Amino acid sequence: MGEFIGTIILTAFCFAGGAVFFGIGVYAGRKKGPMNFWAGEQIAPESVTDIPAYNRQNAVMWKWYSLSYFLTGLCALLSIWSRGWNYICLGTLVLGCCGGMIAVICRYRNIRRKYLAS
Repeated sequence: MGEFIGTIILTAFCFAGGAVFFGIGVYAGRKKGPMNFWAGEQIAPESVTDIPAYNRQNAVMWKWYSLSYFLTGLCALLSIWSRGWNYICLGTLVLGCCGGMIAVICRYRNIRRKYLAS
C-alpha cells in the first residue's frame, strides 16, 4: 500500500511540475516584453532584435522541457501495473528532467545569442 501511495505522489508531483513548466511556456509566448530566464535578470527591450520571435523560442523551449515531466508522471502511473516501468520512470526522470535542464540552458544561450544585441 505504501508503494502505491508513493507512486501516486510521484505521479502528482511530476504532472504538477510539467504543468508549471508548460505554464511558463504559455506565459513566455504571451508576454509583450522580453522573457527573462535567469533569476534577477532584466532584459532591456531595446537589446532584443525581435521580441515576439525571442519569446516564441522561449515558449517552445519551456513547453518541450515540460514533456519530460509529463512523461515521467505517465511512466510512474504505469508502474502500478508493471514493475518494469519503474526503471523507465527513473531513466526518464534523470535524463529528461535533470539532463533536460542542461539542454534548456544550452538552448537559451543559443536563443540569447540569436536575438540579443551584444
